[in-house]
Amino acid sequence: MASLIVVSLLPYPELERLLRPWLLVAFGAEVVLRFTRLAIEKAKERSDWLYLCIDVLAWTSFLPLEHLLGVDATWVRGLRLVRLLVLIRFTRYLAQDVWRVLTRREQLQQLGLVTTSVLALSFFSAVVMNHILPDDPTVQGSFWDQMWWSFRQVESPDNLIAHLDAHPLVVILSLGLTITGIFVFSYLIGVGTTVVELVLRAERRRPVPYHGHTLVIGPMYESELLVREFVRIHEKNRALRRISPADLWRWLTHRHHPTPRRHALPQMALLGPEVEPPPYLYEPEMRWVVYRQGDGVEAESLDLVGATDSKRAILLAPPSNAHDPDAITLSRLSAIRTINPDAHVFVEVTRSENEGVVRAVGGVGTFPLDASRLVGLFLCHHLLVPGVDRLFEELLSARGHEIYTHLYVDSWEHRALDLRASKEGTGGTVSFQALQRFAQERHHVTLLGVFLGDRIDRKQRDLIPVDLLDAWVNPLAAAEAEGASAAGRIPVERLQGIFGIADTYVPLRASGREVLESDLGAPTSGDLHAAKAVVDSIDREVDPPMERIVVVGYGHALPALVDALAHFVPGVSVHVVLCGDSPDAARWLRKCGIPKAGGRCAIEGGGTLAIERCERDELSEVAAERAAVADAAVFLADAGATDSDATVSMRVLRFANALRRGSEKTTEIELWPDDRERAQDRTAMPLRLLVELDSRHRGAQLEGHLGGGMSQAETELVLVSTDQIKNYFMVHSAFVPGVTSIYERLLGSRGQEIVRLPVAWLPDSHESFTFGGLRAALAGRGCIPIALSLDGELLVNPPCARPLKRADLEAIYAVADMDSLDEIFPAQS
Repeated sequence: MASLIVVSLLPYPELERLLRPWLLVAFGAEVVLRFTRLAIEKAKERSDWLYLCIDVLAWTSFLPLEHLLGVDATWVRGLRLVRLLVLIRFTRYLAQDVWRVLTRREQLQQLGLVTTSVLALSFFSAVVMNHILPDDPTVQGSFWDQMWWSFRQVESPDNLIAHLDAHPLVVILSLGLTITGIFVFSYLIGVGTTVVELVLRAERRRPVPYHGHTLVIGPMYESELLVREFVRIHEKNRALRRISPADLWRWLTHRHHPTPRRHALPQMALLGPEVEPPPYLYEPEMRWVVYRQGDGVEAESLDLVGATDSKRAILLAPPSNAHDPDAITLSRLSAIRTINPDAHVFVEVTRSENEGVVRAVGGVGTFPLDASRLVGLFLCHHLLVPGVDRLFEELLSARGHEIYTHLYVDSWEHRALDLRASKEGTGGTVSFQALQRFAQERHHVTLLGVFLGDRIDRKQRDLIPVDLLDAWVNPLAAAEAEGASAAGRIPVERLQGIFGIADTYVPLRASGREVLESDLGAPTSGDLHAAKAVVDSIDREVDPPMERIVVVGYGHALPALVDALAHFVPGVSVHVVLCGDSPDAARWLRKCGIPKAGGRCAIEGGGTLAIERCERDELSEVAAERAAVADAAVFLADAGATDSDATVSMRVLRFANALRRGSEKTTEIELWPDDRERAQDRTAMPLRLLVELDSRHRGAQLEGHLGGGMSQAETELVLVSTDQIKNYFMVHSAFVPGVTSIYERLLGSRGQEIVRLPVAWLPDSHESFTFGGLRAALAGRGCIPIALSLDGELLVNPPCARPLKRADLEAIYAVADMDSLDEIFPAQS
């Protein structure tokens, strides 16, 4: 409409005659739509009716009044100029801010001072010239002309008299006025700069004009990684922003296909305590991200970021130095739920015992993220599954393939499900292996499972109630989900969605929709023989088990790490070396029943937990001594340190130095006294060194400092950034509905986990295989392959028909039951 207004004002008669009927129809339709909108809306401003009257008045200028009335209607065309006021409407908020700033008392005084000074100088100069030099030819015109001449001397140095042959008084006046004008306008520039700064501040206090956006509340200066990942994953899925011609054609030709929909841009509103926005928001890709300053507890601040209309909210924990951060986060959650009870809210919790309180306050659609437990689970799997750090880095970042979900919430999908259920009959099922094959061959998607439950529909703001569904991970293994009758068979009546690994959401959505109406077909043999040979060569004894772990220092993730190791590794022995008197550590020791000075206790699965106290300066050396008979050493982020990463880095460097020169102590190791040969055979089995750091950048620095101090034959260094884990997990939980429950099944409970299946090296094997054949071969053993380690390179979800060299294959990463691996893949030796 703005473009049509500009075209209608162009002074070209021929163009006006050609476009006049079309402009009459277009502007008439606009008037009708604007009147209809104002009649329906409850909240409207008086200015809206004023602009409607202007529209009607301007619309009459396109009527052929000269033919209807028989008069010259040239003056009527002048009414079109009032449409310029409509264009001003687009900038009315900025104009209002400028008006508010300029009409403040301080600005009025400053502008009044400048105006008065300029007028007084001009008047004084004109009076002097008029009274002292009344007959001088240089001074011409009336008194007002002389005053205008004086004002021009003040206004610009270009108006200074060009020659010195004028009267000396005129030269002095012109020079004095010009020099004074320079100072006056310098002062005016300063006033203008202040006005612009105040206008910008006022703009930041204006409510965000977003609907259905993502709201993030917390320390925004420390959340750059989260914001960048959110923008990056939206940019990766930018195909969802446009309606594809194929979807439009299917909608037109098939009655039951969905109406094509455009998904939202990466609209994000940040609410933080700092006045100025974080510097990273000024980058080009951040143009859809806005920042407002305020407190997440205050209703005014929540209004600034459009909390009432937000689709999802992410509540980050306050900085670690804040007193009782969970209480602050809980108050923010309560404030959001007061004005927006429907949005999905993802809450970062620092203490596990507060998770239940968060669920009770937030209600349905609230997803607490126990950061300490999450980090502990990730650290545990980094210990148990060699190389899983690279796999998680790709699955949880927008740089590779991720886990996506598609749920059947549209009416046409419900009709297609009913039709398929009627074909299968009561209690009918569909083969999950057939679903896998269809998704992988058609759309390059590795299905991991399905969602079961009762039928669900979209809620307000296009939200999906994922709380009501049960995620069935790896249906090939066991019928453990509610409503499932047999392993590998999906009950159609309970099927409500699928999830799997894909490059973007688009192929998974296509797979989920097409399996409702397509014939899945029969399996083909393909290269199954070569894939079966690969499966037969899997030898789990290649990777030594993690049975003895040394943990150095106390961190928030320590209780969760110990619980996860005891949960997943029966009979594990964990030796924790502590220093200092942390209240959290003392509370945890009391819970375990261990005295403050140290001791040991039994843990789940027949394992043992031992606590050893030492001085801070001896921590790394004692840890190196204990690591002589351990399978792995874990350095946790120090919860009580001012700079945790610096403290941990120093401990690791001292630990590496102690390992390199050998322990200087002769203290007998109390935890495993019957394992002397293990200390002598330490070089035959590399020590896995796992280091937890807050910042991912410190990891590269630590690797550079270690250099060649720790040879690969002695240690296997793995660096884990807790900041990266928390932010990546939070973003993907908010972007992908239901992914939180999937990772909870994979990381937090026994049954289906991500495992590494090492393959015995066969130098004479030059045969090739495909990922599709490997999927079919492992399906009979209840495993789902998701990635391959080929000659040091990790391939996540490779194409199913791509030939792969058997000789390059090192290991297979799969989703399987860790407890059943000994039965599924018996020992080769």
